[in-house]
Amino acid sequence: MTTLTTAPAPATPTPPSVELFDLRKVFGGTMAVDGVSLTVEQGEFLTLLGPSGCGKTTTLRLIAGLEQPTSGEVKIHGKSMVGRPAFKRPVNTVFQNYALFPHLDLLENVAFGLRMAGIARDERHARARDALAMVRLAGYEHRRTHELSGGEQQRAALARALVNRPTVLLLDEPLGALDLRLRKEMQLELKGLNRQVGITFIYVTHDQEEAIVMSDRIAVMLRGRILQVAPPMDIYRRPASRFVAEFVGETNVLAGAARATESGWAQVQLAGLGSLRGRLAESLDGEAAASVSFRPEWVSIGPVEAREAESAGAMSNGRLNRVIGSVVQMLFQGPDVVYHVMLPGGHVLRARRPIEAAESDSTRLGDQVALSFPVEETMVLVR
Repeated sequence: MTTLTTAPAPATPTPPSVELFDLRKVFGGTMAVDGVSLTVEQGEFLTLLGPSGCGKTTTLRLIAGLEQPTSGEVKIHGKSMVGRPAFKRPVNTVFQNYALFPHLDLLENVAFGLRMAGIARDERHARARDALAMVRLAGYEHRRTHELSGGEQQRAALARALVNRPTVLLLDEPLGALDLRLRKEMQLELKGLNRQVGITFIYVTHDQEEAIVMSDRIAVMLRGRILQVAPPMDIYRRPASRFVAEFVGETNVLAGAARATESGWAQVQLAGLGSLRGRLAESLDGEAAASVSFRPEWVSIGPVEAREAESAGAMSNGRLNRVIGSVVQMLFQGPDVVYHVMLPGGHVLRARRPIEAAESDSTRLGDQVALSFPVEETMVLVR
């Protein structure tokens, strides 16, 4: 007798945690969110980063169900959320204002949502204790909110959001009210918590350092649109536009006209300075107005060679770009010294050096110097 075996059915792929499709939101005559499409994977820590008024908080509220889109669609784990109210969505939101109840102790604050959901007292208290332990507040169950520090209140708000076991945790600038030291501590806490619980975090901030430290990916927004979505290192080292380059970190920018020289590379002619070579942020046919961007920490500063002294400007030897100018300012910034160098035409560039290198350097104000930086780290930005 022959036994027939059936191959196992292929596993159904897990849908992304959150999907946004051509999302738009209009308030009166103002387009707050303008055609945002985005996919967030399960367990990912994604940050919406941008200046005030760029649409990042409105996008978060559309995911939460606190706003309904003018058009477009929100899906969570493959299910459309359009028209579904906030309390029926598998998400929880943590705001900058923690909104803890002063008349309740910490245990009852964290268990409040479970109480509203009709969960029995013993179970909701057990789950609240687990959530408090998760954020390192075990033993604080009977403290009142006025007995907690700012960081402890922040962790309590996180515990209250996590106790309902949401699919997605939405965080709207939750660290904005904390001082700098505590904010840095909480950045590490949040990233560790994301890894520990495996819940998708979508985080809103205008603080680029905060976004770089915590995120798996960053979506940079401006005027209701997403300009670039990428891991923090790519956002920093390979910005797609001048806005992204200048908003995320410190950079030098020179404007000129770019001409593609080979696949992925271009030569940029700078008025009155010469030309620099760099990596194209996007494809370019022929010539176009463009900006050259390079980070101060990639810039080396040194003496001007005799053959360069008479022709201050910009040049490239294929591996390094070089510009000649005069030191107009030297700023001590803790572990670094930043040199401000004036080029012909009034352009000022910055070079950042570790303090130990600067201390052994003889460079002084007014000196003519050569700045050199890798072609590999020079971005040519057409947008």
